[in-house]
Amino acid sequence: MLKPQAKGQALISVALASYNGEKYLREQLDSIYAQTYPNIEVVACDDGSKDGTLGILRDYQKKFGLKLYSNEKNLGFKQNFAKSVSLCSGSLIALCDQDDIWYPQRLESLSTAMGDRLAVFCGSDLIDEEGKIVQRGYKAFERNFDIGFEELLYNNFSPGAFMLCRAEVLHRNIPIPESERYHDWYWMKRLSAEGKVAFVDTVLMQYRRHASVQTTIVDIPKTLKAAFRKLAITEDTLSFYRDFFSLQVRQLKGMSADARYTQEQSIAICEALDLFSYLSGESSNWLRGEVKFALKIGKIFPDLSPANRFGKYLRYHLVRARITKA
Repeated sequence: MLKPQAKGQALISVALASYNGEKYLREQLDSIYAQTYPNIEVVACDDGSKDGTLGILRDYQKKFGLKLYSNEKNLGFKQNFAKSVSLCSGSLIALCDQDDIWYPQRLESLSTAMGDRLAVFCGSDLIDEEGKIVQRGYKAFERNFDIGFEELLYNNFSPGAFMLCRAEVLHRNIPIPESERYHDWYWMKRLSAEGKVAFVDTVLMQYRRHASVQTTIVDIPKTLKAAFRKLAITEDTLSFYRDFFSLQVRQLKGMSADARYTQEQSIAICEALDLFSYLSGESSNWLRGEVKFALKIGKIFPDLSPANRFGKYLRYHLVRARITKA
């Protein structure tokens, strides 16, 4: 049963994008409707599920008033999230995956932390496919801090599932450009371009990682980490980095053509584009040497480093490489 609404309390919309998610969906929805924050709506857009996902959503539609929309054709996860956000009516929006678990105080804690910020994001416990906690405090940086626009040009520090955002900013940043691969990384960059974005050092959910999860975190697979420990830089390792560099070139080219950014922000975009264009064009032997050097100084793992370490590492190595090759 929904809790009574506190007078004057802002409506938080939970934007859920679903696709073949029957295995974990009920657990996620139960955790949403168990939130201590009482004034919420859940807006679910299903992207053509072939399993029992729609039936589960209809159950919660009847029981809790969940707002359900079913796409006539498959949009893909990026545009499905954009559609769900566009249909939200709350002044705050929480992006929601279909297979996580929220701790009861998640929305209340994040809404309290908003202040004058445009978005806040939390830490999580990492769980596997069976719901076992495999890492406590995943993506927790042990302190509160604001994330700058320039840092987000180099790496995304928060999956959308960790975020609570001002609805007006997300709404005016739809549609998502084709040059952007991920909805949440794009919105994080736009939010930070327009105002403050902050990390709140509180673990407020369980984030599930498995093969079918779409993720925006520039993370390194366990198999690659094992190779890294031996400093055996394989072709798969190089391919991982080349794919990331190419993605960044495409995204940054799109951003460089966007007139909404300030002059200072445009300069930062051009610097990042210069860096990733340079990196993506280098030979395998050069890249292997750079990765090996980075491993030796222990700064290549963004998920084990401070929030801006990866970006600083990349910028430092662009300068180092030019000096070395000069």
